[in-house]
Amino acid sequence: MSLFTPIIMYDLAGSPGAPIFSPAATRLRLSMLAKGVPFIVKEITYIELRREWCGKSKPLGVEEATVPFIKLPDGTFLMDSLVIAPWLDVNFPNLPSIYLPTAPLPLDTKAPAYLEALVEEELFRKSLRWPGLFNLYAPGIIKTFTKADAEYFTSDARLGEGEWSKIATADYESSVAALKAQMPALEAQLASPDGFFFSATHPNFKDFHVMGMHRMLASVDASATKRVFDGNIGAWVQRMRDRFGEGLAEVERRDPVV
Repeated sequence: MSLFTPIIMYDLAGSPGAPIFSPAATRLRLSMLAKGVPFIVKEITYIELRREWCGKSKPLGVEEATVPFIKLPDGTFLMDSLVIAPWLDVNFPNLPSIYLPTAPLPLDTKAPAYLEALVEEELFRKSLRWPGLFNLYAPGIIKTFTKADAEYFTSDARLGEGEWSKIATADYESSVAALKAQMPALEAQLASPDGFFFSATHPNFKDFHVMGMHRMLASVDASATKRVFDGNIGAWVQRMRDRFGEGLAEVERRDPVV
């Protein structure tokens, strides 16, 4: 596939200029930056996602559209970071792997080491727990939505009967404490105290996934983010910022500050 025509990646904000918050879109953005695939970001709002992309007759052809999705140079679309990331490795074998960045090039996506890396990443992602995160994130992010979008986002139809009331009345300090309590277990999975989750020198999709969860909190609450992602995990966040430079900084500039 040609490297000269950029892929269009669709990301989400509650309203124009509001913080970028999607964890899945964040992990894909970082995947594409790490891979070195030319891409441009097209930002859509929550209401645009619902009105223009949801429905069998719309371009994605699905009832429930989610970000991220990408538009390829031939006009076709792919949706879901867990689908797109391995697709990128398969279709751009001469660029560094998203899942096994230390693999020799051209990448062999059928090699046992690569397949093992896929399994390891999935087990890692599914092992993580983020108690309290949604309670901290949701009440803040809906402030960036239109009234109609906020009503839908908090509705019983979307969350289940009575769920929003539980989220909206959750104790703030208890939520922060519950989330922070997970950090020692997360820190223990770093390949080295001054490295990344994949290896001492290279991040991979594991790191991109954790940065996606960090993005949720950072998009609404700078103080809680610093309290939760501190110590060695805070140092890891800074290493990710250093590694991805402007590609990550352009997202973080829209976050609230303490």
